[in-house]
Amino acid sequence: MATSMKIPEEAVLREVLQRALDSRREGEQATELQTLLQREFAIDSQRAAKLDLDLRSFARGAVWSPSDLSKPPPGLPPQLSSLLVRLLQEMAPVWRAKALSEQAFLPRFENMTWKVVTRAAGDGGTLDTEPVCCVQLQIRKEMGHIECLPLELEPRTVDTMLDSLGRVRDQLANVARR
Repeated sequence: MATSMKIPEEAVLREVLQRALDSRREGEQATELQTLLQREFAIDSQRAAKLDLDLRSFARGAVWSPSDLSKPPPGLPPQLSSLLVRLLQEMAPVWRAKALSEQAFLPRFENMTWKVVTRAAGDGGTLDTEPVCCVQLQIRKEMGHIECLPLELEPRTVDTMLDSLGRVRDQLANVARR
């Protein structure tokens, strides 16, 4: 690849790197990126396809593992390699932050408070009462947002939950022993 490859302007390289990072499918054929590579680097379609895959891998690796910046795609002219590395050093932190902000997060347990109270039971015509466990879960959603989730659990529900959690604990202990 090092022979007869034109080195495009910095703005074009930024666009190439952005498209390489945004591209989702590794094996797509005749992509817009390949066409751009052919035109701007003055290379044939076969070399453009190889450079396309190499740049996708390099850009993604640099975003998630900065140590990958020391391994630019092989066969590039030294000036192009150093320019790509410099641009990725500038752009990778922004891309990483953007990717993390767009990422879907599973809720994470933060804290729990509980108390047992007695509630009126039945149709309201009688004065029967039954104990109820009031649980307030604090869960972290997305980027730092904590949400409170109040629950009221009857004794049967608490028994079922405790039995299930006991089984989970036993399974985890069995896996840990292996």
